[in-house]
Amino acid sequence: MYKQPRLLPAGDKALVVEFGNEIAPEINARVRALTAALEAESLAGVVELVPTYRSVLVYFDPLVVEPEVLEGRLLQLIEGLGKLDLPAPEITVIPVCYGGKFGPDLDYVCEHTG
Repeated sequence: MYKQPRLLPAGDKALVVEFGNEIAPEINARVRALTAALEAESLAGVVELVPTYRSVLVYFDPLVVEPEVLEGRLLQLIEGLGKLDLPAPEITVIPVCYGGKFGPDLDYVCEHTG
């Protein structure tokens, strides 16, 4: 995990807030906390949030909020992340099935692809 999150431009309408360069529970907790804080804050100009395992992509309307102003507000929110009480993460199990009725063409594909 980075000592300080990195704020990176992602085009002219988005910023990436990156907490680390690996997938780790403590990094993902920070991602979840920032996402929750941003959703609760309803910052003017923020139009969409895309959380990942290690970062949050923040889409914004540059006609409503300037990137520098948004960066400053994001840094303020990040400073207060330790105060948020997060719900336990949800785990969704997605079964994966191959062959039979789930992959009737599997034998054919295997023969032709090796």
